[in-house]
Amino acid sequence: LEADGRVERLPLAALGAPAVAALAEHVAGRPVPRFAAWLVQRTGGNPFFAIESLAALFDEGRLDPRRSDWADTLAAWPEEAPPTVPPRVAGVVRRRLACLGEATQRVLNIAAVAGDASALPALAELAGLSPYATAQALAEAEAAGLLAGRQFAHDLVPQTLLAQTPEPLLAVLHAGVARRMAAVLPPHTLAQHWWAAGDAKQALDATLAAAAQDVHRGLYSAAERLLQAAIERTAAAPEGLDVARLQVLMAHSLNNRRSLDAAEAHVR
Repeated sequence: LEADGRVERLPLAALGAPAVAALAEHVAGRPVPRFAAWLVQRTGGNPFFAIESLAALFDEGRLDPRRSDWADTLAAWPEEAPPTVPPRVAGVVRRRLACLGEATQRVLNIAAVAGDASALPALAELAGLSPYATAQALAEAEAAGLLAGRQFAHDLVPQTLLAQTPEPLLAVLHAGVARRMAAVLPPHTLAQHWWAAGDAKQALDATLAAAAQDVHRGLYSAAERLLQAAIERTAAAPEGLDVARLQVLMAHSLNNRRSLDAAEAHVR
């Protein structure tokens, strides 16, 4: 605010990684590099987004400075479940999206489900656009600050997109991504898409492939977490779905790490 009453608007540039690390250290009272890296990835260094994200974590009770170990929570970040998008941040992102053409919004919606915009031919096919029109859409999104190349500018963009997409449409998009990109997606990612699409048979096959890969690599705990989640999801499986294969692979993993009683229980 100037002396004569005029207001001067000062644009803020994005914070670099060192500045975000300093902000995180100030909040925690000690260096917390993992949390700082997460905050950069989540907000792209946008000062407003960073402050609002921190405030949301406190409001949701995920960070509580009254707890003696709260700084340890930051040091061990990130947690598996991302926090919700702060309402004021979601409003900013939605306003930017609303300024884009319908085709660009459609391409971004599919990219949010896919994780990024790297597979242009697949995006074009799923969006019902030509590769040229899809490339134009990506260029428009980048000019609006929502993409950086083929990656989202920050995690708040895809999270906002997914939050405002109706569940039936999300299921269709997940199935489309799984079918179109099956040859290039790792089995873990493919399984997530098929579960989200509601196709239990395809999800079961992909989960078994992912868990078998983990067992082969000696990642028994990771394999067992995948299998246990699938067992719970298929507890009321329809006729014809061969869920017994989950129990067999679980027993195999447990047997490899010499948990023989648990392995026998799954065999039975």
